[in-house]
Amino acid sequence: YHGVNWPESLNVTSSSETGAWRVELSPAAPARADNFLNVMQVMRTSQAPLPVTHIDSGRLEGAALKDRVVLFSKTGERLGGALEITFGGTGLLQVLVADLAAGTWQVAGPVRTRAEVSEEAGVLYFRGPAGTYRLSRLEA
Repeated sequence: YHGVNWPESLNVTSSSETGAWRVELSPAAPARADNFLNVMQVMRTSQAPLPVTHIDSGRLEGAALKDRVVLFSKTGERLGGALEITFGGTGLLQVLVADLAAGTWQVAGPVRTRAEVSEEAGVLYFRGPAGTYRLSRLEA
C-alpha cells in the first residue's frame, strides 16, 4: 500500500495489513498503455515458488511454469492468421493459447497437429516439446 510491502504474517487479525489478501501493481514508468501479466501460485508459506519464465512472442504474451505454457493476445482481441511462438522447457509441455479466432488451426513445429478452436472458448491446446511453433488458422 503506497509503496510499502507488508509481509505475510501467521498472526492475522481483522485489521492486519499483510500482503496475503491483495495485489497492488504500478508501472515502473508512466506510459500511454500498460499491460500486467500476473502469475499466482497457491502453496504453503514453507514452500518456495516455482520459477516462472516470461514469454513474449509477437502478438502473444504469457508465461511458462513447470510443464505449462500459457499465452494471451497482447490486445485482448481474438487473433487470426499466422502466429509464431517460441518457448523453452524440458520434456512434454502442455501449451494453451487463448484469444484466438474460431476455426481449425494448424500447429507446425517440433510436433504437427490440427485443433478446433470454438467461438465460445477461443482457446487452442496442444502438447509438445520446447521450440518454435507456427500457428495458422486455416481458411474454410
